[in-house]
Amino acid sequence: MNKHEKVSRTPQKFHSGEKELILDLLRQALETFQAQSGMIAVRERSSDDLMVLAEVGLSRSLGKKTYLPASRGISEYVMHTGEEVVIDDEHPPPFDLNYVRTRDRCSACIPIVYPDGKVRGLITLNKKSGTFPGEQFPFIRLVSREIGAILKEMELKKERDHTIAKLGSISRIFQGLTCLTPLDEAFSSILDAAVLALGEGKSILVQTSPPPFRVWAQRDWDMPALDQEEEENLRAVLDGFTVNDVHGKAASPPWPTALPLPEGEGVDPQNLITLPIIHPADTSRRALLLLLPLNVLEPLDQKVLEIIENLSITILENISLFKENQELAIRQERVQIARELHDGLNQSLVAVRMRLEHLKHLIGQPGSSVSEISEVSDHIYQCLTQCIQESRDILLRLREYTPGDIPLLLLVKNRLKELLPMKNMRYSFNCTVSEEKLSPKLKYTIYYLLREAVSNAMKHSRADRLSMKLCRMSERAYLVVRDNGVGFNLEEAITRRGCMGLRGMEERVAAQQGRLKIKSSPGKGSRIVAGFDLHK
Repeated sequence: MNKHEKVSRTPQKFHSGEKELILDLLRQALETFQAQSGMIAVRERSSDDLMVLAEVGLSRSLGKKTYLPASRGISEYVMHTGEEVVIDDEHPPPFDLNYVRTRDRCSACIPIVYPDGKVRGLITLNKKSGTFPGEQFPFIRLVSREIGAILKEMELKKERDHTIAKLGSISRIFQGLTCLTPLDEAFSSILDAAVLALGEGKSILVQTSPPPFRVWAQRDWDMPALDQEEEENLRAVLDGFTVNDVHGKAASPPWPTALPLPEGEGVDPQNLITLPIIHPADTSRRALLLLLPLNVLEPLDQKVLEIIENLSITILENISLFKENQELAIRQERVQIARELHDGLNQSLVAVRMRLEHLKHLIGQPGSSVSEISEVSDHIYQCLTQCIQESRDILLRLREYTPGDIPLLLLVKNRLKELLPMKNMRYSFNCTVSEEKLSPKLKYTIYYLLREAVSNAMKHSRADRLSMKLCRMSERAYLVVRDNGVGFNLEEAITRRGCMGLRGMEERVAAQQGRLKIKSSPGKGSRIVAGFDLHK
C-alpha cells in the first residue's frame, strides 16, 4: 500500500439490482398518488448532500447530477424535523418553512426513517395539479419504512464488505512487518494502518516513555517543538492511559492546554481518538497514537482500531523479543568462542609450549639423538598446524562467515587431510545425504560435530581407525562417528571441569532440535550418533 493511500467512504455505490428494487417502489408510490415525477434520495454520511438513488420524470431538470444539496428548502426542513410536507391545492407550506409556492405544481416530501429512528433520506412526489389524498398516506409511509429497512440493510452489507476489504489491507501491512523491521519503519506502518482504518484525518504517533519524548510518525499533523516542562506535562497526561483506554472523547482538561493540537478548521479536541500501544511485558514502555478523523466513526471502525492496537502491540513485542534474543545469541556466541579458544586453541598452544620446552631440554642435553629431536619437532609442527586451523575457524565466524557457505564434503575432506595423516590414523568418510536437504545451519552443526569428534579422537583416543558416516533414513539425517581407541567414562568426561567439548556438542545438536547419543567405555572405543529432522 502506498503510504499516503486513503480509503474513502464515499460515494456510496449501489448495485443495479438494488437500484431497480428502489425504483420499483418509487413507481408504485407514483402510481398510487397519480403523480408524474419523483425521486428517492439518501443523505451521504460524510456530507450534507443527498444522493439520488432513483428518479422518474426528473432527468431533464436533474441533468447528470447524482447529488443534490440538502441544506435548503423543503429537503432541509424534512431532513431536520422528520415531518412530512405536503403542498397542494388544500395544503399550504408549513408556517415555519421559508417557502413560497410560485408555480402550479403539487409536491409531497416524505422522510425515510431507518429502523434506528434516524432520518436518512426522503421521497418526493410531484403532480401538476390537484391534491394528495390523505387516505393514501399510510401506504406511502409503509413504502418509506420499507425503503428505510432496505437501505439500512444495504448499508450494513456494504459496511461489512468495506470493513473486510479494509482489514485485508491492514493485514497486508502487518504481514510486511517482521521481527527484523526497524522500529521507525514499524511505527510508520502502524500509522499507515490507522489512517487506512479512518479513511482520512490527522494522526500522529508519539513515544511517551521511556524518555525522551519523541514523534515517530505523523500524517497532516505538525507538532511544534516542546520545551522540557511541556514534554513532562504532556507525558504525564498521555501516560495516564491503560491498555483498555481505546476511547475517543477527551472532554476534560488538561487536554486542550496540555496537548498541542493542530490548528485549522474542523480540529476539535472533543473528537480526539487515543490509541495506547503499551508493551505487555514492560508497561513503562509505551507509545500513543492520536487520531483526529474527519468523519464520524462507526462501531465497526472502533473494532478495527482495537485490532490495530492488538497487532501493533504484538509486532512491537516481537521486535523487542528479537532484539533481546539477538543480544542473548551474541552473548552465547561469545561464550562459545571463548570456550573454543580455551579448549581448542589455548590447549594446543600449551602443548606447543610444553614440546618446545622438551625440545630445548633435548638440545641442551648431551647424548640426545637426532631422531628424538626430529620426532619432537614433528609434533610441534602438527600442533602449530592445528592452532592455525582453529584460529581460522574462529576468525571466519567473527567475520560473519560460516562454513555453511562451503560444500560440506569439501570442508570435511580438507579438515581430514590436514590432521589425520599426521597421526597415522586410517579413516573413512561416507556421505549419502544430498546437501540440498541440509540447511546452512544444519551443515555447520554437522561440520562442527565432525571437527570436534576428530579432534577428540586425535587428542585422547589413541585410535588407529576412525569411521565417519552421514546417511539418511526416512526424513532424518544421521551422523555416526566411531573409533577403536581406549574409550572413556562418559559421565566423568561430561562433568569434568574445563572440558567443554562434549557439552558443546550437546548444545549444538539441541539448537537444531536434534538428538545426540554418545556411547563409550574404557578400552572399547567410542561411538557418537546425532540425528536431525530434515524438514525443520
